[in-house]
Amino acid sequence: MVGEDCLVPPDVLYMLNDKRFLVHPEIPTPALEMVSLLREDQRDTITSYEMPFVVKFCRCSSGQGTYIVTTEEERQHMLDAVHRYRERGGIDVQVSEFVHSERPHYGVNFFVGHGSSQPRFLGATEQVVTKSGVWVGGIIDYQVQEDLERGLRDTIAAVARTLQQSSYVGWVGIDVIFDHNDRPLVVDLNVRIAAKIGIVLFSKHFLSVGLPCAQMDTISFYGPASEIYDALSAEIESGQVIVTLSAEVTETKSVASVVFGAPNRKELSA
Repeated sequence: MVGEDCLVPPDVLYMLNDKRFLVHPEIPTPALEMVSLLREDQRDTITSYEMPFVVKFCRCSSGQGTYIVTTEEERQHMLDAVHRYRERGGIDVQVSEFVHSERPHYGVNFFVGHGSSQPRFLGATEQVVTKSGVWVGGIIDYQVQEDLERGLRDTIAAVARTLQQSSYVGWVGIDVIFDHNDRPLVVDLNVRIAAKIGIVLFSKHFLSVGLPCAQMDTISFYGPASEIYDALSAEIESGQVIVTLSAEVTETKSVASVVFGAPNRKELSA
């Protein structure tokens, strides 16, 4: 794409999606630092870093390349991965404190316009992740979005300002954790269309059929990708289910991203 007439130059996007950008002083984050893998003294710091802490590779998504270290066994698993990462050419990693939170971990979507225009809040989902931090889905309550927007407005504005300084225009997704002082902290930044954007934009549909809550799940199954439509045909017809993606990953196995609507949170987990 270099040399093409792009709204945002590819090299700018590459820079903004690097974990190094989160070190920007205007973005509210947990305590974090970049550790060089080229210097032995810095590499040694992650072998003795006080637990719990989090290590992230500079370019990754959906929780891949993220290591939450709470035990010595997890530390060794992380160190083995870092060694492989360095062999592939990785030169540094992000190391941050682990934030204990009583509130959900949110994926927040918004749109950044030209110049100093105000960002447009699109929605916030509760992240569903594995113990190791891999993203597998999200939950949204369309009825509480206004309250979430108020609580996240300053954080969104701070991130938008830093992106506008680089003349960025477009979709943005941030992952936010509230600390023990109820302060929202940005733990990841995706300067692109994030995976949970679909569930955010389905609000009008699900509210129109009386389903103010929704959950996005990733489903693996055997058979062709089209089978998901047959298996969920009744729910799709009623408007309770939207299939946002289906693909065949091997000759025998497929994967689908599915959004389920429900009248309340309890029925989402039923």
